[in-house]
This record gives sequence, structure tokens and C-alpha cells, in this order.
Amino acid sequence: MLSFKEIRRGLFYSFLFALPLLPLILTVISLDYTAYNNSSDTFLYLDIAKNILAGRGPVVSFNVYQYWTGIFYPATVFIHTGFSYILALMYSLSPSITSLILFNFIIVFLNLWLIFLIAKRLYKDETLAVWVALIIAASVSVEITSLRLLTEQASLLVALFAAYIFISDD
Repeated sequence: MLSFKEIRRGLFYSFLFALPLLPLILTVISLDYTAYNNSSDTFLYLDIAKNILAGRGPVVSFNVYQYWTGIFYPATVFIHTGFSYILALMYSLSPSITSLILFNFIIVFLNLWLIFLIAKRLYKDETLAVWVALIIAASVSVEITSLRLLTEQASLLVALFAAYIFISDD
């Protein structure tokens, strides 16, 4: 069971890890997503998700390079569809692109915690682990992948979780 001191420290670290994300979250809340969500992959993932919800399955209804209306073709040729199934589930619960992007920040936050835990296990230094997580939280790669519906953060979550499981406490 966690002690009060450990819980308090965990809450403090949570605050620290969330701090660099606040300007990005404010961007999502205050601006229309078209102002910062400028990745063609984002719209492919979302298009596949909407087609899944419409009962068409994992198909793409537009081509990034040339638009053809009314044509549906398998998405797996161009892009893997796992992330689109997650988006479809989230979109069915809250049909808003802004809410999907805000959900992405939950994944980013979990990644920062896993980075902290992995660094703490590897280096046996909690202060160093906090700094590693904070530096990554403030990086441009977090900014790019958290403001857009891209697979990077979800893929990183799986990879970090696997690394955490397999890195020994010893």
C-alpha cells in the first residue's frame, strides 16, 4: 500500500509532467483544430474511423494526393488501421475532433510517467528520472505528435509499457 508521502510525491510529479503540456492543451481548447492539426495522416486515420463507424469497415474514402468522391478502397495498403479502430471507439463516445486530440494528451501523460519509471529503474535516481520526463515533455516531438491524431504516442505507449515490464528492478 502506498504511503501518504508517496501519494503526495506522485501527485507532485503528475503536476510537473502536466505543466509543459498546458500550453498545448490551451491551444487545443482555444483554437479550431484546423489551425494546428495539419497532417494528412490525421485525416486518413479519421476518415478510416468514420468509415468503420458507418459500417464500411477499414476503408479510405479519399486519396491524400488526389480527391475522388464516392470511391472506397482498402486502407491497409496505405496505412495500418489499429489506431483508426481506437479513434472510432473514441469518436462514437464523443464525436468531436477536439475531444479526440485531448484524449491524445492522456496517452502523452501516461508516456511521460512510463519514461519516468523506466529512467528511475535504469539509473536508480529519481531526480534524474523526473528531469528526463520533463525534458521529453517539453520537446518539439511531443508538441507535434500530441496536437495531431497520429499513431506515434499510442505506439510509444505500447513500446514503453513493454520496456517497463522487461526492465528489471535489480
